[in-house]
Amino acid sequence: MITSDTAAQVSFTEFLSSFKKTLKNVFHKKDNIEKLTQNRGFPASVLKEIMANIPLSVAIPKEYGGRGVNVKEILGMVDAASYESLPLSLTFGINFGLFLEPVAKYAQETVKKGIFDRFLTQQNMGGLMITEPDHGSDALNMQTSNVKMGSNYHIKGIKHWQGLTGMADYWLMTSRKKCENGKLGRDIDFFICDVHQPNQRIQVEEYYNNLGLYLIPYGKNIVDIKVPEQFKLVPESTGLKLIMDLLHRSRFQFPGMGIGFIRRILDEALKHCSTRIVGGRALIDLDQVQHQISRIQSAFTICSALCLRGVEYSSIKNNLASSAVEANSMKAYVSDLMHESAQTLTQLCGVVLPKKSRQFN
Repeated sequence: MITSDTAAQVSFTEFLSSFKKTLKNVFHKKDNIEKLTQNRGFPASVLKEIMANIPLSVAIPKEYGGRGVNVKEILGMVDAASYESLPLSLTFGINFGLFLEPVAKYAQETVKKGIFDRFLTQQNMGGLMITEPDHGSDALNMQTSNVKMGSNYHIKGIKHWQGLTGMADYWLMTSRKKCENGKLGRDIDFFICDVHQPNQRIQVEEYYNNLGLYLIPYGKNIVDIKVPEQFKLVPESTGLKLIMDLLHRSRFQFPGMGIGFIRRILDEALKHCSTRIVGGRALIDLDQVQHQISRIQSAFTICSALCLRGVEYSSIKNNLASSAVEANSMKAYVSDLMHESAQTLTQLCGVVLPKKSRQFN
């Protein structure tokens, strides 16, 4: 078992292998994967065993005990998680792209060690709060405000549809400065909120009955917190460019989730079509079936190429604020490839998918 003391010392091949063995154990031996995906939230025992491998250490700098924020390793972990469970993969994606990488790049040095230590030793998780009930993802019009009060910032507003609602230990909280005339500033400020602190607890008013991805909680959050000034992120220029850099980076790394999912789809399709006999012949002998499988193979190849692009370009050393077209196109295209591959598998298998494939709901 990989521990917090050894996570940064072993080779990535060994690190990834240990993680994959744990996923096989918790999803196929200890627990019923169908039962897990029909309930809300990860069972505590399942999540504890998965997080015991310190998977989030790949997005923590080496000087703080992590593996170094290497994009290749980040995508490798997301890929492995996605092969077994799409909700788990998205949970990691939220932690990597929407919390740990921004903290590594923009947080003040005085607070980094304490945060990263808790991720390494206490299996903490983090997320991002942007969207609001009245303004959706229109960040420029968000109404959550912050007011400087001595050495603290008072942040107040309502956020919703944040993945890991009520589950994350830390949040990157977005808000706009409230001026003396009561109006909100144009720029966006980021703060690191620790929900375990008395003045930073966030009230979950409602959990949403979202379709699919049942293991990830979403809901409505009432924000009325006080955050010390040292927990404010420091942008390279403006908060607007920070938010674009953050979101674009997560979208450049989205193919890591897609490739694991599509690989699983391809494996299921090949297995089913090789063993399903119709009219004395295996399905895979039919040319139209071969054509359908080739479409999944094509999706896998394209997603592999996009992963390479993400590895080469999405390091926290680069500023991706101006890469909107490529980042958004990449996420949209990979989403289409995942959906089309899943639809193709459904057609090949008939109305009811094999048991091991139902986890993708």
